[in-house]
Amino acid sequence: MGGDNGNSKYPHQEFKIKAADEKGHFERIQLRIPPQMFSKMQKVVNSKIWPFENYQELARHAIMKELAWLESDAPEVGNLTAQVQGMHAMMHEETEFQVIEDTLEKMKAVFSRNLAVGGEQARSRNLKLVCDMWNHICNIDDVFWRDIWKQRFQSEYDKVLQAAPDIGLGELVDGEE
Repeated sequence: MGGDNGNSKYPHQEFKIKAADEKGHFERIQLRIPPQMFSKMQKVVNSKIWPFENYQELARHAIMKELAWLESDAPEVGNLTAQVQGMHAMMHEETEFQVIEDTLEKMKAVFSRNLAVGGEQARSRNLKLVCDMWNHICNIDDVFWRDIWKQRFQSEYDKVLQAAPDIGLGELVDGEE
């Protein structure tokens, strides 16, 4: 979700540090770095191992991690980073919730369009759409959100999911915990 790099070893929300606060405020800085450091940054971003889309994302992530370390090393400075990370995690959950909500609304529109076209091909496309979305929902890491979305999805598309065993996709419906 949310543009993840597909590598579950590196959770997307831990790497994406927004450039602005919730009101759109930000500070712009400029700094000089040695060419060797920039070369390392290029390797990290270009590797696509981590979900950094550009150098700014990598720099914000590195700064946030370093600030957290510095604050843990000298608690008398205060622990603003922990507060910011807590707020960031909370907003990430809400953002993910909205992304899933938007995706399901788009899916509903595509599903309806296919039904309007009619025929076996449209039915097959809808079944594939529902099964693919079901697989994505079943792979949500957070059990709380996964259960919420599975329940909502099942209530909306239960008829289609029940048709899955007829074409050999029973594991999508029956293979749950």
